[in-house]
Amino acid sequence: MGAAPSTPTAAQREELQRRRDEIIERAACALARSDAILLMTGAGWSADSGLAVYADVANVQAYHEKSLTYRDLCQPSWLNDDPALFYGFWGQCFNDYRAAAPHEGYRIVARWRDELCMRSSAAEALRARCGTPGAFFSFTSNVDAHSLHHFSPLEVRECHGNAESWQCANRRCAAAPASPEGVPEERTGSPPDEKTLPIRWGAPAGFRFAVDGETALAPQGPPGSAASGASCEEAAAFASNWPTCLHCGGAARPSILMFSDIAWHDDEEQEARWEAWREAVKALARDRPSFRLTVVEVGAGGNVTTVRNLAEEVLADVRESATATLVRINPELPLADRKENQEHTFSVLSNGLEAIRAIDEAMQRVRMEMKVGDVEEGALPPKLHTVLESTPEKKEGVVNPLLDAESLSLFKQLDELNAQLGQQLEDKSLA
Repeated sequence: MGAAPSTPTAAQREELQRRRDEIIERAACALARSDAILLMTGAGWSADSGLAVYADVANVQAYHEKSLTYRDLCQPSWLNDDPALFYGFWGQCFNDYRAAAPHEGYRIVARWRDELCMRSSAAEALRARCGTPGAFFSFTSNVDAHSLHHFSPLEVRECHGNAESWQCANRRCAAAPASPEGVPEERTGSPPDEKTLPIRWGAPAGFRFAVDGETALAPQGPPGSAASGASCEEAAAFASNWPTCLHCGGAARPSILMFSDIAWHDDEEQEARWEAWREAVKALARDRPSFRLTVVEVGAGGNVTTVRNLAEEVLADVRESATATLVRINPELPLADRKENQEHTFSVLSNGLEAIRAIDEAMQRVRMEMKVGDVEEGALPPKLHTVLESTPEKKEGVVNPLLDAESLSLFKQLDELNAQLGQQLEDKSLA
């Protein structure tokens, strides 16, 4: 478990804004010298493609009238209780994800990968250890599948699944995986043909849901747009506005991890590749003290902290034996959640795409000007004077430069009160 994100104070925000160019320049320098890059993204990254963040997904009048929040709607039980509501919510998300074009930031990061992470000795070492394309990986909690537009499926981990993948809503379906002992548990239906009927399958091109704009419901009947380029089985499964399972013909659902969800099928191969890459990075760091990892985290907020927590875990794991830094890009929560990680964190107070563009411009300058033997300090996060250290200095006559103005004022008042109290006790003893 990680520490809870903290909102910067007014003094901290002022310093982060004032020193923004310096922070970006140093982050660019760290990236230019990286042996490996890990991109970690949350909802704020998708927002630059025009998609809703956590707080806005359910910001629809029809849901307000029913007092339904995102957490209320993101429950698999609606598929049984109110299918029109279930497919209306996920159908609109599906339509929005397909209608939105992935923003320029994906292309910029993909170029960083191609230029820095594909042909280096670190990339070769990582391939030898785990077989991934190189010294780059993308980890995301977003379910729009946009990462797969610009990155290889072998270097993407979608920890909550994605809306393009579908599965049976019944965990007892014939497609369900076997128990650890190899014996199917409470299966129904006929055994699937593993060549054509996988446990999870993709939504066909052309398909769109029909969702009523006023009620936010998806009525049973024909879809908004028919499937195209699909196999016979897929076309049949998506012939209706309420998709069905390829195996048993029952209700199908997006293969996305929802709240109170016991039926979700994770992409186990994808998860295994991510874990193998992460372990390979840790092992390479132990073998090469000169190894440098830069974690670029964008748009990971405080509602679902999976990405934030994992980013700081990876940072801590690698910096035990090598160099690791975190570029945390966030307009609200750019500071490290664990105090010990702040000195290794570039806190960029900004939206994602804006910051990625600025860092990219700085990287072009840095890579043109960078020479062997450049000052090491230039690739490290700057000291933020308004961020409190966990243990303030108390040496007489020495002011801790990391204390903000408000804290210094409080300490000064406390010192004055202590002096007054001491004087009163001294006067009383003399009397």
